[in-house]
Amino acid sequence: MALSRSSIKTAGKRLRNDRLRESDIKNINEWRSSHRYVLNNFNDKLDLIIKKYKKSNKPKYPPIKGQRLKRFETIKDKLQNRTDGMCLFRMNDIAGSRVIFDNKKDIYSFIDLLTFNNFREINQEDMVKNPKKTGYKGIHKIYEYTPNRSSSIYRGMRIELQLRTRYHHYWSTAVEMYDIINNSRCKFSSGDSPSDVELYFQYSSELFSRVYDNERGYFSNISDLKLFAYLINLEYKLRIIRQLYNLKSIQNFPKLKKVKGKNLHNVVVKISINKLSVDVYSSHKELDVIKKYEEWEREFPKDMPVYILGASKKEIEECFKNYFIDSKDYTDAMLDALFILLDKSTRNEKLLSKVMIKILKFSFYRLIKPSLDKTVKENLENN
Repeated sequence: MALSRSSIKTAGKRLRNDRLRESDIKNINEWRSSHRYVLNNFNDKLDLIIKKYKKSNKPKYPPIKGQRLKRFETIKDKLQNRTDGMCLFRMNDIAGSRVIFDNKKDIYSFIDLLTFNNFREINQEDMVKNPKKTGYKGIHKIYEYTPNRSSSIYRGMRIELQLRTRYHHYWSTAVEMYDIINNSRCKFSSGDSPSDVELYFQYSSELFSRVYDNERGYFSNISDLKLFAYLINLEYKLRIIRQLYNLKSIQNFPKLKKVKGKNLHNVVVKISINKLSVDVYSSHKELDVIKKYEEWEREFPKDMPVYILGASKKEIEECFKNYFIDSKDYTDAMLDALFILLDKSTRNEKLLSKVMIKILKFSFYRLIKPSLDKTVKENLENN
């Protein structure tokens, strides 16, 4: 990499103003690709921390890790929609890692172990303790690469580390999947003046907080019964669970090829929105995958190509479900949580008649009947 800071900044400004030249596209791709060295360095250290964490904590649900380079269209979107004058050279999340845990306690236990040689933490946003209005939960940490050699061309590059529980992850995946199939922007919502769809996801995040985190979230003043009623009303209107449940995830995942000398697979994925199909390309040569990534971005910009790395097929699929059209975990978790909340709220509602409870349960059953598995159906019919 022989890019100058000024050439990167210039390319970023032109991208923001839709005045790109061919040389700018080349510079942006080269700048993004150069983050692979820092990302791989960071993840080597992260793997050691995960190994130490698993040995000392023996979690029931072992953490799962994945990493990716930011898509060209997402870089463009971020530059064009941020109002703080963000510079491409200082974008925090061109390269990112994600680790998924079973619960909040596991996340904070893991954070206590996070120390990296040659990486300096410059920012942390705890959206687990302080969820966003949109319903998003997770912890984002930004690290800056600070190698011993001050002349290193990689000095100052930044990595974003995302930490989530699996239920926070299911929710985030569902939001992104909904945006993909409906060409919407729920993920980028501020949470103010929400549309019906945005309100649905805010309420479903609140549902997950109460059922899976055993706490109240942003809508703490809403009773369990009202929350259930609001969600059922929105589901009746929008059919979001049905939409996501009926998606078919990738069936023929190709055999992945490991990067030479590393316990890593690198793949590039693209989604055909019209066909709701997924193409995957894998090679043991990182440069071949990067070349394919840039090629697909030029030829299929609407198919959202993304470059992903992971230690196994499972890690790649689990960490980046949205790129594999896989929302089953979310729909299953939603149905379970709705049933649990309904059961809890009706047992605690002393003034609610038995007839009204039966009507509520029957309405729930009729509304999402096609999405229910046999066990949930039997539970509903027996109560």
